[in-house]
Amino acid sequence: MRKAIGFGLALVACAVFVSGCATTVNTVENADKEGVRQMVRDKRVVSDRTLENRIALVGINQTQTDVGFLRIQLEMYNLKRTVQHFFYTVEWFDADGMRVETATGGWTEQQILPRESLFLTLTAPSARAKDFVVKMVEDPR
Repeated sequence: MRKAIGFGLALVACAVFVSGCATTVNTVENADKEGVRQMVRDKRVVSDRTLENRIALVGINQTQTDVGFLRIQLEMYNLKRTVQHFFYTVEWFDADGMRVETATGGWTEQQILPRESLFLTLTAPSARAKDFVVKMVEDPR
């Protein structure tokens, strides 16, 4: 049993090493970061099974605008070596859990490049919105 676990771990480490060497990207980043992320513990993102195997949700950052509107930022990562197309929509809720109606609704199309991260920044339509649910599907039809 231990040999099987050790072999499995070695296989995973090898796969990570090989996939890490497959692409080279130069990244420049501020060494003295001033911003502090306020990551949301409860990930309120609903996705269909197809996307779950293609796009990983890395995290959700939550803050408020200067005028008190809720703002969220989803960080996603494309697990595949091909461009992934998907649609998303956000439902906003007030402090009592009631849905906040929005003038703009419906699905928004988005794509994420192979093995790349994508940041979606979404702002609530009113200061009444205190919570959210993000829905992602491959095709809403």
